[in-house]
Amino acid sequence: MPPEQQTSARTPVDQLAYMRLMKGYRGQDSADYSNVTPEQEREYCKAVVEKVFQLCAIERSDNEDCYNACVDKCVSTGVLRAKVWEEWGGYPDLSQKMARIAALTNQTGVYHLLDAETVVAAIAVKMNRTLKINGNDNVTTLLLKYKVFGLAHVSAKAWHIGDTKIIRTNKPYGKSTPPPVEDTKVSGIRQLDPNSKSDDTAQTMPETRAPSPQLEVGGIPGPLLWSSRGPVEMLLGDLEHLANVGNMDDTTRQKLRVLTLQAGHLFRNMEFKRRE
Repeated sequence: MPPEQQTSARTPVDQLAYMRLMKGYRGQDSADYSNVTPEQEREYCKAVVEKVFQLCAIERSDNEDCYNACVDKCVSTGVLRAKVWEEWGGYPDLSQKMARIAALTNQTGVYHLLDAETVVAAIAVKMNRTLKINGNDNVTTLLLKYKVFGLAHVSAKAWHIGDTKIIRTNKPYGKSTPPPVEDTKVSGIRQLDPNSKSDDTAQTMPETRAPSPQLEVGGIPGPLLWSSRGPVEMLLGDLEHLANVGNMDDTTRQKLRVLTLQAGHLFRNMEFKRRE
């Protein structure tokens, strides 16, 4: 078969492979957790949290208790069953905490973080490619602005059993100069120990590339619906996110969506040829 015919023949396969990564995919191999047993739901949540830990550079072996608490959070808030972002069981608590994080970060000039259970569960929900969004909600805006996902590894390192307080770091926000710790003690806030490894991490380590909010990830049914991607796929996901929530007219939005789909198809086709 001539090369051009081979390429043409592969096109539907490549396109399907990319479609499986797109939000709203409803093929026969899409995941459905509506009828899983409690035992199955917990096992799936374990796999999801494991993937979030990998994406956020959190070593499970060093944070086993934190991992178990995050699994509990995903189960109790219905991460697997979430269909709409604002209707997810953990959304009300997340919304309240993010409003407080925004106020405290602006007031003190240093980043404040979510507790590990909340941030891991939020990442897990955002990574679900079947999740429906209703525009660019305020919580998503705050998650992006205050780098809560990118500093999830710090939340894990600072985790204490039973402690779901907001975490104050020494990492400067913007160009502000952090005030003395003793001047910023607030009820319900836990200050990281300046001499602890966790606080050093918050001060000096770059944020990890956790999944940007509202990126669908994966392409495999079951718990691997949440899976890591290479840099090209992450860029495509960022473009899709921009097309979904960016401030633009409908014509521009549609053009961006088409270009994203075409770029994904081209990348898949190039990868297929490279492996020949």
